[in-house]
Amino acid sequence: MKKSVFVKMILPIFLCAVLLGLSGCSSEQSYSFGPNDDVSGFSSEYKADLQEKLNAAGNAPAGLSYYGYQTKFDDQGQLIVDGFFRNRTGDTITDLKCTITIMVDLITVAYGEFNIPESEFGTLKSGDSRPWTLIFTAEDVLAKDQDLSKYDVKVEATYKRV
Repeated sequence: MKKSVFVKMILPIFLCAVLLGLSGCSSEQSYSFGPNDDVSGFSSEYKADLQEKLNAAGNAPAGLSYYGYQTKFDDQGQLIVDGFFRNRTGDTITDLKCTITIMVDLITVAYGEFNIPESEFGTLKSGDSRPWTLIFTAEDVLAKDQDLSKYDVKVEATYKRV
């Protein structure tokens, strides 16, 4: 490969990747637990697993979002989604009131409203994530037969800034 081709094509790509890494796009992200979580009962392996899942999620979009990493249906037809609330609002937040939609392609699989008061959720700093399990009742599930290996989560939320 000629030196001029390397300088014109490869070097800019490498520098861009390095600069993105240095500008706050680190793969190490932070999470915290809510006030009702007994963290003394959580093993270091469990915490490391959570950290690995959060890092695999990539950078959170701006605003409040939810990243789900595991879904399952229970024997009552409820959809259980394990994941993280992710806060990139620029504010510390609490008292979440969310409408959350789980979608596969353009099909709504589940739709539910969640009111999570500060007494359960605590506060969440901007840039931080909170492990949280969402439970959609059988009535909230609209399309149980969808393959949930890849799905999107839409969050519409209001919250209190602290």
